[in-house]
Amino acid sequence: MYHSRKEAICLSCLEKRCCYNYTVVVTGRDIWTISRALHIPPWAFTIYGKAQEGTEAAFMLDHSGQRFEIALAKRQGRGKKNLPCIFLWRLPDGHAQCGLGALRPVACQSYPALLVNGLLCVRNGPGCGHIWSLSELDMEEELTLLEEEKQRREEYKRIVEDLNAAVLKSPEGTTLSYPEYCDYLINAYADLYGGKSYGG
Repeated sequence: MYHSRKEAICLSCLEKRCCYNYTVVVTGRDIWTISRALHIPPWAFTIYGKAQEGTEAAFMLDHSGQRFEIALAKRQGRGKKNLPCIFLWRLPDGHAQCGLGALRPVACQSYPALLVNGLLCVRNGPGCGHIWSLSELDMEEELTLLEEEKQRREEYKRIVEDLNAAVLKSPEGTTLSYPEYCDYLINAYADLYGGKSYGG
């Protein structure tokens, strides 16, 4: 099987430090794809929390104005910092691998590439054990992934805006639970792309 240079570097990484140190904020389509493929509800592998100021696809659950965003959950552990992503597997030989494979969110697939003022760049920091350079990336492939991520976020933003409008039109005092929000999300993507949701 052919692997790009970036993929080969990631697969050879024993620690997968990025899966410990980063919180992966996902799009609705990422959630729908994983949920549908694994036949599990979104709340089984995601968490939600207060959205940062300026987050575009931030959803509401009631009339309070409080907005939230979704990320992949971390594994549970008492008193431990930088817990691994819920989908990270530790093999008997100590090698860590992502259990999602091709189902990984586009944000994970495009890492460490990012666009800065339209230019392809790499992000380096303590979150990864490798020092990346542009020469290790396939420019065309990375630009395609980053464009797909952009489109997914714009699509998710539109879906969230529709939900937020419905929440504001609901009777005062109405509150959605997080699973109810997830059901709305899954149904919205099922309507767009067809196919059954996680339940079937």
